[in-house]
Amino acid sequence: MYDDGSGSGLLQYIPPIRRARGYRLYTGDGRRFLDLWQYGGRALLGHNPPGMLQVLKNTASRGLFAPFFDPTGLGRLEKALGRLFPGREFRVYRDDRSLEAALEAAGYRVPADKPLLDPAFALKTDPAASGGITLWRPFLSDDPSRIFTVPEDQPVLMPVLPLPLEHSFRVLALDASAAAAFPGSDPVSPVLLSAAARVVHTLAGEGQALRSWRNYSAVDRALQNGPWKRTGIYLVFQNLLDEEAYKSLFLRFLEAGFILPPTPDLPAILPGEMSPGEAAKLIRMWV
Repeated sequence: MYDDGSGSGLLQYIPPIRRARGYRLYTGDGRRFLDLWQYGGRALLGHNPPGMLQVLKNTASRGLFAPFFDPTGLGRLEKALGRLFPGREFRVYRDDRSLEAALEAAGYRVPADKPLLDPAFALKTDPAASGGITLWRPFLSDDPSRIFTVPEDQPVLMPVLPLPLEHSFRVLALDASAAAAFPGSDPVSPVLLSAAARVVHTLAGEGQALRSWRNYSAVDRALQNGPWKRTGIYLVFQNLLDEEAYKSLFLRFLEAGFILPPTPDLPAILPGEMSPGEAAKLIRMWV
Protein backbone atom coordinates (compact mmCIF):
# COMPACT_ATOMS: atom_id res chain seq x y z
CA MET A 1 0.00 0.00 0.00
CA TYR A 2 1.48 3.39 0.94
CA ASP A 3 5.28 3.21 1.13
CA ASP A 4 6.81 6.09 3.09
CA GLY A 5 10.35 5.12 2.05
CA SER A 6 11.44 4.06 5.54
CA GLY A 7 12.72 0.75 4.20
CA SER A 8 15.12 2.33 1.74
CA GLY A 9 18.82 1.58 1.96
CA LEU A 10 19.64 5.27 1.50
CA LEU A 11 18.65 5.91 5.10
CA GLN A 12 21.88 4.21 6.18
CA TYR A 13 23.80 7.26 4.97
CA ILE A 14 22.03 9.58 7.42
CA PRO A 15 24.17 9.85 10.56
CA PRO A 16 22.61 8.89 13.90
CA ILE A 17 19.99 11.46 14.87
CA ARG A 18 19.87 12.38 18.56
CA ARG A 19 17.12 15.01 18.53
CA ALA A 20 14.36 16.37 16.31
CA ARG A 21 12.75 19.76 16.64
CA GLY A 22 10.20 20.95 14.12
CA TYR A 23 11.64 20.30 10.68
CA ARG A 24 15.26 20.02 11.80
CA LEU A 25 17.20 16.93 12.84
CA TYR A 26 20.33 17.05 15.02
CA THR A 27 23.20 14.61 15.40
CA GLY A 28 25.23 13.97 18.53
CA ASP A 29 28.23 15.82 17.10
CA GLY A 30 26.25 19.01 16.45
CA ARG A 31 25.30 18.71 12.80
CA ARG A 32 21.88 19.93 11.73
CA PHE A 33 19.74 18.74 8.81
CA LEU A 34 16.63 20.29 7.34
CA ASP A 35 14.11 17.52 6.68
CA LEU A 36 12.60 17.51 3.17
CA TRP A 37 11.42 13.90 3.53
CA GLN A 38 9.22 14.50 6.57
CA TYR A 39 8.63 10.76 6.94
CA GLY A 40 6.69 10.62 3.70
CA GLY A 41 4.31 13.32 4.99
CA ARG A 42 3.85 11.94 8.49
CA ALA A 43 6.05 14.74 9.87
CA LEU A 44 4.27 17.36 7.76
CA LEU A 45 3.58 19.42 10.91
CA GLY A 46 7.09 18.80 12.21
CA HIS A 47 8.52 15.98 14.28
CA ASN A 48 6.79 17.18 17.46
CA PRO A 49 3.38 18.57 16.44
CA PRO A 50 1.73 20.88 18.99
CA GLY A 51 -0.14 18.99 21.69
CA MET A 52 0.83 15.51 20.54
CA LEU A 53 3.32 14.78 23.32
CA GLN A 54 0.85 15.73 26.07
CA VAL A 55 -1.87 13.54 24.56
CA LEU A 56 0.56 10.63 24.28
CA LYS A 57 1.57 11.03 27.93
CA ASN A 58 -2.03 11.20 29.13
CA THR A 59 -3.11 8.08 27.24
CA ALA A 60 0.08 6.11 27.90
CA SER A 61 -0.20 6.80 31.63
CA ARG A 62 -3.33 4.60 31.60
CA GLY A 63 -1.36 1.76 30.00
CA LEU A 64 -3.45 1.75 26.82
CA PHE A 65 -0.82 0.53 24.40
CA ALA A 66 -2.42 -2.73 23.28
CA PRO A 67 -4.94 -2.69 20.42
CA PHE A 68 -8.10 -3.00 22.51
CA PHE A 69 -11.26 -1.68 20.92
CA ASP A 70 -11.77 1.91 22.09
CA PRO A 71 -15.00 3.43 20.77
CA THR A 72 -14.31 6.73 22.55
CA GLY A 73 -10.86 7.09 20.99
CA LEU A 74 -12.17 6.04 17.60
CA GLY A 75 -15.00 8.54 17.87
CA ARG A 76 -12.57 11.34 18.66
CA LEU A 77 -10.46 10.49 15.63
CA GLU A 78 -13.55 10.35 13.42
CA LYS A 79 -14.69 13.74 14.74
CA ALA A 80 -11.28 15.22 13.93
CA LEU A 81 -11.28 13.68 10.45
CA GLY A 82 -14.76 15.09 9.88
CA ARG A 83 -13.29 18.59 9.96
CA LEU A 84 -11.22 17.75 6.89
CA PHE A 85 -13.65 15.38 5.18
CA PRO A 86 -17.17 16.63 5.96
CA GLY A 87 -19.90 14.17 5.06
CA ARG A 88 -17.55 11.19 4.77
CA GLU A 89 -17.41 8.03 6.84
CA PHE A 90 -14.19 6.59 8.19
CA ARG A 91 -12.61 3.21 8.72
CA VAL A 92 -9.42 2.41 10.64
CA TYR A 93 -7.57 -0.83 9.86
CA ARG A 94 -4.71 -2.15 11.93
CA ASP A 95 -2.28 -2.84 9.06
CA ASP A 96 -1.97 -3.33 5.31
CA ARG A 97 -3.15 -6.93 5.46
CA SER A 98 -6.37 -5.94 7.22
CA LEU A 99 -6.83 -3.03 4.82
CA GLU A 100 -6.40 -5.25 1.78
CA ALA A 101 -8.96 -7.70 3.18
CA ALA A 102 -11.41 -4.84 3.72
CA LEU A 103 -10.85 -3.55 0.19
CA GLU A 104 -11.41 -7.01 -1.24
CA ALA A 105 -14.61 -7.42 0.79
CA ALA A 106 -15.83 -4.09 -0.61
CA GLY A 107 -15.05 -5.11 -4.18
CA TYR A 108 -11.86 -3.10 -4.62
CA ARG A 109 -8.51 -4.44 -5.73
CA VAL A 110 -5.17 -2.68 -5.56
CA PRO A 111 -2.88 -4.05 -8.30
CA ALA A 112 0.27 -5.47 -6.77
CA ASP A 113 2.46 -3.80 -9.39
CA LYS A 114 1.02 -0.29 -8.99
CA PRO A 115 1.34 2.10 -6.04
CA LEU A 116 -1.53 4.14 -4.72
CA LEU A 117 -2.20 7.26 -6.73
CA ASP A 118 -0.41 10.22 -5.21
CA PRO A 119 -1.90 13.64 -6.06
CA ALA A 120 1.45 15.32 -5.38
CA PHE A 121 2.53 13.87 -8.73
CA ALA A 122 -0.64 14.71 -10.64
CA LEU A 123 -3.69 16.68 -9.60
CA LYS A 124 -5.81 14.89 -12.20
CA THR A 125 -5.69 11.21 -11.46
CA ASP A 126 -7.48 8.11 -12.62
CA PRO A 127 -8.56 6.16 -9.51
CA ALA A 128 -9.15 3.05 -11.60
CA ALA A 129 -5.41 2.86 -12.29
CA SER A 130 -4.78 1.80 -8.69
CA GLY A 131 -7.93 -0.07 -7.82
CA GLY A 132 -9.85 3.09 -6.99
CA ILE A 133 -7.69 4.13 -4.01
CA THR A 134 -6.05 7.56 -3.89
CA LEU A 135 -3.83 9.14 -1.26
CA TRP A 136 -4.99 12.44 0.22
CA ARG A 137 -2.45 15.12 1.02
CA PRO A 138 -3.03 18.65 2.31
CA PHE A 139 -1.38 21.80 0.94
CA LEU A 140 -1.53 20.82 -2.73
CA SER A 141 -2.51 24.38 -3.61
CA ASP A 142 -1.08 27.83 -2.85
CA ASP A 143 -4.64 29.12 -2.48
CA PRO A 144 -5.42 29.24 1.28
CA SER A 145 -9.05 28.34 0.58
CA ARG A 146 -8.03 25.12 -1.20
CA ILE A 147 -5.29 23.68 1.01
CA PHE A 148 -7.63 20.93 2.24
CA THR A 149 -9.40 20.21 -1.04
CA VAL A 150 -11.19 16.84 -1.09
CA PRO A 151 -11.79 15.39 -4.58
CA GLU A 152 -15.50 14.62 -4.70
CA ASP A 153 -15.15 12.21 -7.62
CA GLN A 154 -12.94 9.81 -5.66
CA PRO A 155 -15.01 7.73 -3.24
CA VAL A 156 -12.11 6.05 -1.40
CA LEU A 157 -9.32 8.22 -0.03
CA MET A 158 -6.41 7.25 2.22
CA PRO A 159 -5.22 10.30 4.16
CA VAL A 160 -1.51 10.62 4.92
CA LEU A 161 -1.88 11.59 8.57
CA PRO A 162 0.67 14.05 10.01
CA LEU A 163 1.52 11.59 12.79
CA PRO A 164 5.33 11.17 13.04
CA LEU A 165 5.17 7.86 14.92
CA GLU A 166 6.07 4.48 13.54
CA HIS A 167 2.71 2.86 13.00
CA SER A 168 0.98 0.65 10.50
CA PHE A 169 -2.70 1.48 10.93
CA ARG A 170 -4.49 2.86 7.88
CA VAL A 171 -7.40 5.29 7.66
CA LEU A 172 -9.92 5.47 4.84
CA ALA A 173 -12.26 8.41 4.18
CA LEU A 174 -15.28 7.03 2.31
CA ASP A 175 -18.18 8.71 0.62
CA ALA A 176 -21.68 7.32 1.08
CA SER A 177 -21.58 5.34 -2.16
CA ALA A 178 -18.61 3.31 -0.92
CA ALA A 179 -18.94 3.18 2.87
CA ALA A 180 -21.70 0.59 3.12
CA ALA A 181 -19.57 -2.07 1.43
CA PHE A 182 -16.65 -1.78 3.88
CA PRO A 183 -16.34 -3.78 7.12
CA GLY A 184 -16.09 -1.89 10.39
CA SER A 185 -12.93 -0.52 11.92
CA ASP A 186 -10.36 -2.70 13.68
CA PRO A 187 -9.22 -2.33 17.28
CA VAL A 188 -6.21 0.01 17.28
CA SER A 189 -4.08 1.12 20.23
CA PRO A 190 -5.84 4.00 22.05
CA VAL A 191 -2.44 5.67 22.33
CA LEU A 192 -2.20 5.88 18.54
CA LEU A 193 -5.85 6.90 18.14
CA SER A 194 -5.51 9.76 20.61
CA ALA A 195 -2.30 11.02 19.03
CA ALA A 196 -3.84 10.82 15.55
CA ALA A 197 -6.93 12.75 16.66
CA ARG A 198 -4.76 15.48 18.18
CA VAL A 199 -2.62 16.03 15.07
CA VAL A 200 -5.65 15.99 12.75
CA HIS A 201 -7.34 18.65 14.89
CA THR A 202 -4.10 20.65 14.76
CA LEU A 203 -3.91 20.30 10.99
CA ALA A 204 -7.53 21.33 10.50
CA GLY A 205 -7.41 24.24 12.93
CA GLU A 206 -3.92 25.66 12.70
CA GLY A 207 -2.53 24.09 9.55
CA GLN A 208 -2.19 27.26 7.52
CA ALA A 209 -0.31 29.06 10.30
CA LEU A 210 1.94 26.05 10.88
CA ARG A 211 2.95 26.06 7.20
CA SER A 212 4.00 29.71 7.27
CA TRP A 213 7.06 29.69 5.01
CA ARG A 214 6.11 31.20 1.65
CA ASN A 215 9.06 31.96 -0.63
CA TYR A 216 7.61 30.04 -3.53
CA SER A 217 8.42 32.60 -6.22
CA ALA A 218 12.13 32.14 -5.55
CA VAL A 219 11.64 28.37 -5.46
CA ASP A 220 9.82 28.38 -8.79
CA ARG A 221 12.55 30.45 -10.44
CA ALA A 222 15.18 28.04 -9.15
CA LEU A 223 13.21 25.03 -10.40
CA GLN A 224 12.74 26.32 -13.95
CA ASN A 225 15.66 24.44 -15.46
CA GLY A 226 15.85 21.56 -13.01
CA PRO A 227 14.29 18.08 -12.78
CA TRP A 228 11.62 19.05 -10.25
CA LYS A 229 8.22 20.65 -10.47
CA ARG A 230 6.21 22.05 -7.56
CA THR A 231 2.61 21.30 -6.58
CA GLY A 232 1.81 23.26 -3.44
CA ILE A 233 4.43 22.34 -0.84
CA TYR A 234 5.46 19.21 -2.75
CA LEU A 235 8.38 18.84 -5.17
CA VAL A 236 8.38 15.89 -7.53
CA PHE A 237 10.54 14.74 -10.40
CA GLN A 238 9.21 15.40 -13.87
CA ASN A 239 11.05 12.24 -14.92
CA LEU A 240 12.16 9.78 -12.27
CA LEU A 241 15.90 9.32 -11.87
CA ASP A 242 17.46 5.89 -11.94
CA GLU A 243 18.81 4.37 -8.74
CA GLU A 244 22.43 5.53 -9.08
CA ALA A 245 21.55 9.04 -10.19
CA TYR A 246 19.18 9.48 -7.27
CA LYS A 247 21.70 8.11 -4.78
CA SER A 248 24.20 10.70 -5.98
CA LEU A 249 21.63 13.48 -5.60
CA PHE A 250 20.56 12.25 -2.16
CA LEU A 251 24.17 12.24 -0.92
CA ARG A 252 24.87 15.69 -2.38
CA PHE A 253 21.89 17.18 -0.53
CA LEU A 254 22.83 15.30 2.63
CA GLU A 255 26.33 16.74 2.53
CA ALA A 256 24.77 20.21 2.26
CA GLY A 257 22.54 19.62 5.28
CA PHE A 258 19.25 18.54 3.68
CA ILE A 259 17.48 15.19 3.84
CA LEU A 260 15.65 14.21 0.67
CA PRO A 261 13.11 11.37 0.52
CA PRO A 262 15.00 8.07 0.48
CA THR A 263 13.25 7.00 -2.75
CA PRO A 264 12.67 9.13 -5.87
CA ASP A 265 8.99 8.16 -6.14
CA LEU A 266 8.15 10.16 -3.01
CA PRO A 267 7.70 13.93 -3.08
CA ALA A 268 10.14 16.20 -1.33
CA ILE A 269 8.17 18.44 1.03
CA LEU A 270 8.95 22.07 1.68
CA PRO A 271 9.23 22.59 5.45
CA GLY A 272 6.84 24.79 7.36
CA GLU A 273 9.68 27.06 8.37
CA MET A 274 13.17 27.90 7.16
CA SER A 275 15.67 30.52 8.13
CA PRO A 276 16.67 32.98 5.38
CA GLY A 277 20.05 31.25 5.23
CA GLU A 278 18.52 27.79 4.87
CA ALA A 279 16.14 29.02 2.17
CA ALA A 280 18.93 30.67 0.19
CA LYS A 281 21.15 27.59 0.47
CA LEU A 282 18.35 25.23 -0.59
CA ILE A 283 17.46 27.39 -3.57
CA ARG A 284 21.12 27.39 -4.65
CA MET A 285 21.04 23.59 -4.54
CA TRP A 286 18.29 23.61 -7.16
CA VAL A 287 19.97 26.00 -9.60
